[in-house]
Amino acid sequence: QGADSRTIDFYRAPADPSHPDNSGRNDLTFGFSETFPVPPGGGTIRIDVLNRAPESNRDMAYIEGFLFTESQQQTGQARFAESSRETTGVIPAGGSETVTYTVPTGTVLLTAVADATQLHDLALIVKNPLGVPIAHSDRSLVPETTQVLSVAPGTYTLVINNKGITPAPYKLYLIPTLDLSLLQPVPSTGSGARIRTNSR
Repeated sequence: QGADSRTIDFYRAPADPSHPDNSGRNDLTFGFSETFPVPPGGGTIRIDVLNRAPESNRDMAYIEGFLFTESQQQTGQARFAESSRETTGVIPAGGSETVTYTVPTGTVLLTAVADATQLHDLALIVKNPLGVPIAHSDRSLVPETTQVLSVAPGTYTLVINNKGITPAPYKLYLIPTLDLSLLQPVPSTGSGARIRTNSR
């Protein structure tokens, strides 16, 4: 809005440039976010998706969601930080794969994305440190995506089920969102909005 107008580009080159993915399901860039300050009284965020790149495969963009928070960051310091851990493997037909993940201190949101690299049918279950299922995704199309808010500390268990009749190569992305203010309290300075984006 006004002086805050900016262009965001999170493009990642295809893993195999000679065979780029055209389905919008692979060659994606996960775990990025952008923070915009919101003036007192509120404001308007307008998003224009532009295609100015010469590469023909740079034609898709995803917005995962918006998170509005009371800002508590110091000048020049973001309140939230994200990183992505990738796990790959092959799940036998009708079988499952179990992955454990210990969330970093300060995690307030855990995003899990399970994708079958050959478009198999998967299901994803997330269990908390007590072994209780707390999130589940079983759509007709991959990727399977779950999010857990206000994450309790400890080790989480993720179970990926292959519902198909052939082995399923898969990728699992685990993206913790850390609230840095929980690690080092700082004065409040206003409010802000964060947009999580994926693009390819």
